[in-house]
Amino acid sequence: MTLKLAQLVKRLTLAYANLLLVFLALICVMIVHREWQAYQTAQATLRQYAHKAAMFDQQTQLLTQLAQELDGTLQFSEDDPVLVAGLQIVDSMSLSNWQSLFTRLQQSLWLEVESMQWRRDMEHSGHWQADIVWQLRRPATLKPEQNWLPINVFSDEQRGGSLLTVLGGIRPAALVQVGQVQQWVHEGGWLPSLAATVEHISNKGLTLRYQSGQEATLKLANDEQVVFTLGEED
Repeated sequence: MTLKLAQLVKRLTLAYANLLLVFLALICVMIVHREWQAYQTAQATLRQYAHKAAMFDQQTQLLTQLAQELDGTLQFSEDDPVLVAGLQIVDSMSLSNWQSLFTRLQQSLWLEVESMQWRRDMEHSGHWQADIVWQLRRPATLKPEQNWLPINVFSDEQRGGSLLTVLGGIRPAALVQVGQVQQWVHEGGWLPSLAATVEHISNKGLTLRYQSGQEATLKLANDEQVVFTLGEED
């Protein structure tokens, strides 16, 4: 009886020892797995940081090239005098040229406006003078489009304007439709629905000048819209 009890105790001890070893092994596996995950996360973070740092370096190099090309002034970090932090451009050009420049900058760089001053160039018709300072931002996944122009500029298609009828003669007139609204206009008249002045009316179309100084031409949309001429042709 004593021998059997001793053997039972020995077996239970071995079983307990085996269970303890399995438990310790599982703990070790969990620790190794957790450490491996932490290592993988750290490596991914380092790779992501290195990628963003490389992209930021590319941004600073590109910004330096653009500053030379556009005769702009580089802005530097207050903490690091050699670190490129932004760009300043002082120039005068038409809004269409400004928009082309802004599109180029937004497509290739991550920029945020720090300060911006606009005024009309009285010496050059249709030109706007601007003093703009941008700050360079670290690249991100999303880059929302920004409108940096001093006023809203739309094409006649974007505004939805169409020319229905033209009346020639001593005082030409034109019937313009914007949305559901139709309006007769004369040369020199103001078209509030398009925020534009009527510059010229002919039997070929209508020339508008927007507040931005840009011109646009509205032509008859199709052959069914007749051009009436009263008196002499324009």
